[in-house]
Amino acid sequence: TTGTGGTATSPVFMPGIRAAAVYSDNVLLAPKGQEDGDTILEVSPSLTASSRSPRARYDVFYQMRNFWRIGENETTLARHALNANGSFALGDDRLWVDLTGYMGTLNASAEGPIALDPGASFVNVSKVRRFSVSPWFRDRLGDFATYQVRYFAAHAAGDSNYALAKLDQRASASIDGLSRGSSPWTWRAHTDFQRRDFDGGISRNREQTGAAIYYRVSQELRVFGTLDHERIEGVRNRDGDESGYGPGPGFDWFPNTRTSAGASVGKRYYGTASSA
Repeated sequence: TTGTGGTATSPVFMPGIRAAAVYSDNVLLAPKGQEDGDTILEVSPSLTASSRSPRARYDVFYQMRNFWRIGENETTLARHALNANGSFALGDDRLWVDLTGYMGTLNASAEGPIALDPGASFVNVSKVRRFSVSPWFRDRLGDFATYQVRYFAAHAAGDSNYALAKLDQRASASIDGLSRGSSPWTWRAHTDFQRRDFDGGISRNREQTGAAIYYRVSQELRVFGTLDHERIEGVRNRDGDESGYGPGPGFDWFPNTRTSAGASVGKRYYGTASSA
């Protein structure tokens, strides 16, 4: 591929292999008096791929993990492990698609025997997969505002003891006002919708719509106020409401190029939501 300024930005592929021998006097991290010492051998080939092209940015790490517990003469082979994410331009720079992928075998026990490396456990294991695709479009409305629309869909699968939505769909849109002249005021409006489908025909929806007004006190400090309406299916407050409005303040502070800070707090129908 070719980047800006004619600079070549070729994808990088790197094969590898991990070989390790680990001895532990409590290989399953069992309670006192139930310790069991053993050695675990691992030989796991892997492949790393990455790109920093302006129109194709991605990182992929795939590993096939293979373990042998010597004392028990027990093996677990061909455990697929994948972590991947990428962002790709479709057509011009206004239309993109984001892709993510995860696949692994993990220790799924909240208590009881586990392993120091959850992916190397010989007991209480579950297979988990989750893949997502998210196309999005951005553009500009003259000198008035910029806008972005996005659709997101994620599919999760694996062992049934995971309470994950098998299908998570989201749609969102936002519009941001542009600074006009020397005015310190700007604004933003957004709307988001989420639907999650679980096994057994259960589904849950969530909706949020809001607006924000920003005021720039100085080049380093910006304060803002928000007003949001939120509805979460199945979540009710003490009055039985399933939705409601709520205001909130916040700030963004950029004292220098190496430091930034921000915080916000907002009233919701179910309580207070804050971040810092």
